[in-house]
Amino acid sequence: MRVAAIYREEEVIGEAEPRVIHAVDHDGGGFLVSGKVVGVAIQNFLNNATTSDIRALHGHLLTAFRLAWAQELRRAQGVEDE
Repeated sequence: MRVAAIYREEEVIGEAEPRVIHAVDHDGGGFLVSGKVVGVAIQNFLNNATTSDIRALHGHLLTAFRLAWAQELRRAQGVEDE
């Protein structure tokens, strides 16, 4: 399965100060990214990735999120890292 993805940069006007947003649009929707380099890298990954590549990345991201969340909970509870 291939995903058609494209990076886009857009200036948002209407706020107190205009700003630039970076996003990746794909077949299933889209999401904001931190910058052009990240957006282009994700675009290229999605355009060339297989389903198993995406599954592996998803697993790594979920694990990283779970570990970061646990660390934040420990910090909020005043427990020192081991």
